[in-house]
Amino acid sequence: MRTIPFHAGIDASGRVRVGLDASGHDVRVALLPGWRTAPGPGGLGRAVVDALDDAVVARTTAWARAIPAPRLSAPRLSTLRLSAPQERLLRQAHQELAEFRQRLAELRAEPVTVEVAGVRVTVRHGRVARVRITGPATSDAALASALAAALRAALATIAAQPVTALAGSPALRFVLGPPPFTL
Repeated sequence: MRTIPFHAGIDASGRVRVGLDASGHDVRVALLPGWRTAPGPGGLGRAVVDALDDAVVARTTAWARAIPAPRLSAPRLSTLRLSAPQERLLRQAHQELAEFRQRLAELRAEPVTVEVAGVRVTVRHGRVARVRITGPATSDAALASALAAALRAALATIAAQPVTALAGSPALRFVLGPPPFTL
């Protein structure tokens, strides 16, 4: 069985860890011994957000390092010949790009809250902004599992926003290619 790598993030106390897979969809949370002292129950939500942010940076760094150098040089791109329909499509996609960016900014500006298994996560501006425990106190393992499930739901919400914003842009969708519009 192949192990899927997770990019690790850790909070300032060193007791809350979040792992994010390469796709940015799967999350693991570990609450290490002593977390009830620091960051403590009152600081747990902020610690989870900090550890997730750290994991996102690790994932993004690994992704950026894996990008191959561009193969097309500027002179070769300048010799590209487009048909009239292709030019019209690209012009329309360019116009739709501004509309898409506006719709996406509006979607991301509105806070969206998801709640799973007694954990409430608020997303805003394309990131997890707040985590709050709303359910009864449970074991560390159950709490870590609930945190991971809620973070997965929040990340799914974030991932859906560009697709929603792109719905009214047929030319731009065509130029970008078929879903899932991975970046």
